[in-house]
Amino acid sequence: MIKIEPKVPYALVVILVAILASTAHQAFKDLSSQEELKADLIKKQQERILELEEGMAVQDQELLLAKSQINAIEISLGLKQDVQVSLQTRLNLALKSSKDRAQMLKLIPSGSPVIYKGISSRYGYRKHPVTKRRALHRGTDLKANIGTPVYATADGIVESAHTVRGFGRLVELDHAYGFKSRYGHLSKIAVKKGSVLNKGDLIGYSGNSGISTGAHLHYEVSFVRQSLNPYWFIKWEQDNFDEIFAKVKRVTWDQISSDIALKDSDRFIVLSDSSD
Repeated sequence: MIKIEPKVPYALVVILVAILASTAHQAFKDLSSQEELKADLIKKQQERILELEEGMAVQDQELLLAKSQINAIEISLGLKQDVQVSLQTRLNLALKSSKDRAQMLKLIPSGSPVIYKGISSRYGYRKHPVTKRRALHRGTDLKANIGTPVYATADGIVESAHTVRGFGRLVELDHAYGFKSRYGHLSKIAVKKGSVLNKGDLIGYSGNSGISTGAHLHYEVSFVRQSLNPYWFIKWEQDNFDEIFAKVKRVTWDQISSDIALKDSDRFIVLSDSSD
């Protein structure tokens, strides 16, 4: 018996071929889209990696700059550089040391009481320009025209503000830790006894009152009733902070420094430590 295969209509074959071709084309398009998406994703990831690398490079530069700046601060403050501790801790210590120094310069006479234009007569033994007798000149005479503003060189209380034989119009300030300062030959006094002053407050105006040969400011600094050379206090500032300790021996600097550091530590807030 002969088996006869059924014939598939030609039109149906054409339709089937078209469907298969369309399906294959769509699959190819889908595959191409996926490849494009992958390529786009890879490109974006590469761009992100590049951004992160650039950001890390900037952070590394900023970190190096921060380390360099902290090193410079530590050197200027005379602090030991300990690379084993975090930058934050080193910065905290530097800030505290700087704050302690600023506090000392605020409480103890420092800087010039007038705009500095030089010295006309230094501290030490000399022949008095009027009496012609050799005697200890307990102050420094600063060049200043009549009417030049005179400012307090440290926080303090006005111990006296009156006219004194020889010094003319004189202001005496009582400061912390046993220090005192005196401002003589003033043309005008701008404060009263008992007034509380901050460093830089106006106390009067320079002049030529008392026994004097010309306009100037007579300026004295003492510690526990011992006269000191005002020159080192006039020049004392952050940049040469340690110099005065070697130049002025009759002051208990170590004790004063420790006391200021101890009092300041009660107010100092240590920032939380963090790794480099």
